[in-house]
Amino acid sequence: MMGASAEYEEWQAEEVEWGATMRLALTVCRGPKLPADQLISSVRGVVVQRDKVLMVQNAAGERHIIPGGRREPGEDYLTTLRREIGEETGCVLLQPQLLGWLRFRHLTPRPTNYRYPYPEFVQLIYVATSHGLDHRLRLAQDFERSAEFIPLHVLDPQMLRPSEQRLLAWVQTWGYFLAQ
Repeated sequence: MMGASAEYEEWQAEEVEWGATMRLALTVCRGPKLPADQLISSVRGVVVQRDKVLMVQNAAGERHIIPGGRREPGEDYLTTLRREIGEETGCVLLQPQLLGWLRFRHLTPRPTNYRYPYPEFVQLIYVATSHGLDHRLRLAQDFERSAEFIPLHVLDPQMLRPSEQRLLAWVQTWGYFLAQ
């Protein structure tokens, strides 16, 4: 398995909407040097188990493969990753490695009382393995409502955002999925 790419690469993925008023341009990136720490607002992960990927569903009914969340004061990236994924899914992560990051650029004016980096912010994306789910670790009222490992052969790529498709392709090229 490999670590972060030795060469910088970026892929313009999509425009996304958060809430009724926030539009963002999303770019998927990877490279040998992390973005500036003050831009990193969240840490997320693609979690794999043999030939399966972890799929979560949130309270809005949306499904995705990159659970995670905001950094707490004083937390390093891996501590945030383990805490957030444990709270959201019940997974205990094994050997997380940096996969890349999502760079978001606001396309709309700064929202009132917005306390995160503006006009750009970054979410680090790791890849990790897990032996399974321990639902005792999950927070009862978390925004992510369910989590399950989905076999790759039944995962419809159309269920994923273009950015998630790119991340999953990178995970596959690193050899994380074992033959069935």
